[in-house]
Amino acid sequence: MNIETKLTRPELWSWLEQREDPFLVAKHGEGSSFIVKIPKDAEIDYLFGNDSYYGDSIGWRDRLYFCGLYERQWKSVYMAKSTLSDLVDGLTAVEQMDCDQLPEYIATQVNQMVEGLIENDRTRLQVKKLTSPDAVSALRSYRRHTAEGDAIERFMQRAPAPIQFRSCYSVRRMSEGNLLAYIRDPETFIREAAERYMQENQENFLLQFLENDSMDKKYQDFLRNEQHPIYRMRTITEAVEACGGKTVSVTVQKDGKELTFKTSARSLKGYHDTYDLYGAPSSDHRRFEEVFGICQKYRAEDIVRITYGRNTIYEAPQVQKMDCGMRMRGM
Repeated sequence: MNIETKLTRPELWSWLEQREDPFLVAKHGEGSSFIVKIPKDAEIDYLFGNDSYYGDSIGWRDRLYFCGLYERQWKSVYMAKSTLSDLVDGLTAVEQMDCDQLPEYIATQVNQMVEGLIENDRTRLQVKKLTSPDAVSALRSYRRHTAEGDAIERFMQRAPAPIQFRSCYSVRRMSEGNLLAYIRDPETFIREAAERYMQENQENFLLQFLENDSMDKKYQDFLRNEQHPIYRMRTITEAVEACGGKTVSVTVQKDGKELTFKTSARSLKGYHDTYDLYGAPSSDHRRFEEVFGICQKYRAEDIVRITYGRNTIYEAPQVQKMDCGMRMRGM
């Protein structure tokens, strides 16, 4: 088959179906591209190609490189690379995935099936209790070291997504045989992989549910305690993110003293046991040490006000109440 312009999808599929025409030659400017079909078996053809930038014939020093495959039963193209992808308009992202991307795509489908079968419902699991020492130890470690951090991260999102079970099936690389097995029958391959993964990971799935329970308990504790400093930290984070500035002015009151200084907006974002002065100019850093002492830091409850330019973007609750009381007395 000889062409002088890019192929459409129907034209490519027409050529792929023709067993008696194994060669595709495309001319572009002064050069040409060549693709040849070589049967892997009765169902799959491997495609090899070469680009010649000058002339319309292949040279004896040229080599053919793998540029895709065609599966006849489902009429599907996979792993379409240059030269093939350069000659055809409209190939999809999935059709152009390489041998590293395709396993990731397959893993995504397996995870979707596993999550669909479990439906975020632990009663669908075959196990009801952790028994392996590794799983028991992992849960203990999570509760002790990680649950609170995950709860903090969740709280800092004003409207977090519902807690969901997530399947973690993954595969870095797949053998040629496994890739071909998927290509020949994607539905069966995904179903069998999902069933096998579920059978082998029942305790890991239960462990995830129990870890989520631990995290959610910490999260609910935050929601019930509106006096917790994390509320201020979330408000401060939202304020500095909304202002869009890189540097803001912070007014701090502690130990009966007050100081206003500049610091980076980034240093105020997120959860902090204490805020340090790494984002402040060196001159303001020295002023802070002169007022509050060397190596001193400040907490969210010490922050009275944050301004960006002439605008106040955050004011501490006690200051807001004081201002409101003064206005009421004035009335």
